[in-house]
Amino acid sequence: MIPEEGKRMKRVRLAVRIILIVLVLIALVSGCIDLFSAQDQSVKVPSIGKYPWFRLTWLVSLIFILAIAQLYALLSVPLESERTAGEGVNPDKTKTFYISALNVVAALGVVVLHTNGIISSSPRPTGRLWVSTNLIESLFYWPVPIFFMNTGATLLDYRKRYDTLSFMKKRISKTFVPFIAWSLLGCAYNVLIWGNQMDWNLLHIIQNIFKSQYVGVYWFFMPLFAIYLAIPLFSAVENKVCVFKYMIMVGVIFICTLPLVCNLLGIAYNGYLLVPVTNGYLFYVMAGYYISRVEISGRRRAVIYICGLIGWLLQFGGTLMASSNETVLVKTFKEYYNLPSYLQAIAVCVLFKYAFKRIRVSEKMAKVVFSLSGLTFGTYLIHMFVLNFMIREFPIDERSILWRIVGAVVIFAVSALIAYVLKKIPIIKNFVP
Repeated sequence: MIPEEGKRMKRVRLAVRIILIVLVLIALVSGCIDLFSAQDQSVKVPSIGKYPWFRLTWLVSLIFILAIAQLYALLSVPLESERTAGEGVNPDKTKTFYISALNVVAALGVVVLHTNGIISSSPRPTGRLWVSTNLIESLFYWPVPIFFMNTGATLLDYRKRYDTLSFMKKRISKTFVPFIAWSLLGCAYNVLIWGNQMDWNLLHIIQNIFKSQYVGVYWFFMPLFAIYLAIPLFSAVENKVCVFKYMIMVGVIFICTLPLVCNLLGIAYNGYLLVPVTNGYLFYVMAGYYISRVEISGRRRAVIYICGLIGWLLQFGGTLMASSNETVLVKTFKEYYNLPSYLQAIAVCVLFKYAFKRIRVSEKMAKVVFSLSGLTFGTYLIHMFVLNFMIREFPIDERSILWRIVGAVVIFAVSALIAYVLKKIPIIKNFVP
């Protein structure tokens, strides 16, 4: 690094530290006043929207602290040195092992979210059930962003393996064709098993498929297809790490942070500020690629983990607070593109990458993880059919913690087994890639 660049980085670090110190002081002072006013009911505190002024002040300060601290820890790192980890694993597979492990755990997490679906019921759960449903959803809110991040880590360098036409053919055969096939199966399932009336209008069928009306959880495919269409453009960027640093920063500020702050303050956010090249979960794709290509020091990882933990607490506690006087779930601190979800996903991704650099993974364990990872897409396609079948055929209490946790593991295992069997059957295996 030349002297001028070194001086510039020192000035940036100093500015970031000053801003963080000021924000921490504001958060501490306003938090103490908020705590005092909450205990002394005689003190009248002005409100902005639904929340007291001082509570909003420390909340907004905390949000900016988390965004700035996490971005600084994540983005001011050097390129990854060429080294491998995990002594028992073939070095060529080391970098992909943590991605495969993430796929497996994230797939299980998605099933947990769906067995915990009672949180979205209207009216929302109350009492201990409300606390437990919110806790479970907050703990497992990161899997969907992780899938987008893994897409970036594995596909943005596709040009090193094949051309763009081959890339598109693979995406069509591996995702688009199965999506259409399983959506039609979902339509048949709804008619034959649940007794829903069939609408034979072809245009309505097409609309229902692409709006995920037959299988609601297939909403994931639309942003995924949009990402696939954008990947050839981003894959052509030569210095991806440097370019993506800027785009991640813009995405976190204008997609994750400012909309949340405006929501809390009761201000309408102008959607034109959502920068197109980072919108639609694209910043997650770039973040996944970036994390897979850089080396993050232990101190910076600690900051990322702390921000992720606070992100979990912010989503859990914030949702309890926002929904306290409502009969439905208030999603102010939820949504996958919101700051709490982003902080969680980044922390989990970094944790998995470095955990397997420290833990010796045997060849046998690696083989199991790689095999399960190959079944996760089929598990995702199948699991709602298994879940609905179990609810229909067995006396299941959807409020039970046993169902919401252990039931999810059973559904995941059964779905993975079905996917494994279907992948062995000629022709049918083309619909379970």
